[in-house]
Amino acid sequence: MKWSTIKGLFVETEDDEEVPKEKDTSPEAPQVEEPATQTAIPVDVSAGKPDQSIIDNLAMALEKANLDGFDYFEFAKVVDQMSATIPAEQVRYGAAFASAAAMGANKQKLLETADHYVEVLKGEAEKFSTMVAAQTKETVTDKEDSVADIDASIKEKADMITQLTNEINELSSNKAAILNEASENKIKIQKIQNDFAACLKVFLDKITGDKTKIEQYIQG
Repeated sequence: MKWSTIKGLFVETEDDEEVPKEKDTSPEAPQVEEPATQTAIPVDVSAGKPDQSIIDNLAMALEKANLDGFDYFEFAKVVDQMSATIPAEQVRYGAAFASAAAMGANKQKLLETADHYVEVLKGEAEKFSTMVAAQTKETVTDKEDSVADIDASIKEKADMITQLTNEINELSSNKAAILNEASENKIKIQKIQNDFAACLKVFLDKITGDKTKIEQYIQG
């Protein structure tokens, strides 16, 4: 089966634009369990939208894994082709199986080959999960870890700033105390200087005055 035929089972064309087919919600539609992903980022299928490039890649993977002979895909194509002429789903599947039986297929083969393609898709999902896990590690986890390292560095430097601030405050207090002590000492010294000068003046004035009087009053 050609890739375009395989892809046609999952997408339909409207005005030359491929759009995903609506999911079959009938009771007969088998539900395939979602493969577990390896990424820590949660997956919400309901929030996603089918992407054409992803559909193309999955269809190509199924094409490469396509089994020889009339199998599930050929059967699915017949069922799809009959949808326009046979509206009743049960009748449509019965008619398609009659064609399949004429081609040598049986129910067991259809189910087994359907499981084969499910496994192919699970393998693609595992490869995708591995790729996502690697990208998550490189672009998310590693970056989050680096942010944690930055936070640790910020805390370390903040602690250093706190310590330095405390040291600066202590030095500033010491500086203020020293300046205050120096100012008080300066006042004391200045007072002593002034007092000394005043006392010295007393003595000098006395001696100078006596010299003047000696010169004036004593002849010799």
